Amino acid sequence: MKWIFGFLVGAVLLSAPPAAVAQPMEIEAMLILASNDPAPLDRRLERVDYVLRPLLRFETYRLIGQGTVMVNTPGTASIALGDGHSVNLRTGRTRGSHVEVSWMRGENRLLGTSVSLQRGKPTILGGVPHEGGRLIVTLMVK
Repeated sequence: MKWIFGFLVGAVLLSAPPAAVAQPMEIEAMLILASNDPAPLDRRLERVDYVLRPLLRFETYRLIGQGTVMVNTPGTASIALGDGHSVNLRTGRTRGSHVEVSWMRGENRLLGTSVSLQRGKPTILGGVPHEGGRLIVTLMVK
């Protein structure tokens, strides 16, 4: 009888799905120049404009570059944003959206931080001086 019980327990354990496997995250990054120079609204920024304006209070936001990447958990990835800028991303072992971010211009690290990303909500990084304004990076899980 013991061997039947052992066999049944083993069969159940072997047929059970693995513990929660973390799914890759699709992360979008945008490099934006914020300034007070008058210009029309850049329509490509409509998804983040509602966060930028009340937070940073610049007149104009212009998209410099953007990219999207799939990142495993745990895992690393990099997104080239144009003009020599990139963001390096590293996710941890835990489920969720905690990401370590390094914003680079060439070999120079402009910013390093850890953030918790929420699906569909932009996270704003930066304030790096550039051409009379400030460079900003937004990150968002799609």
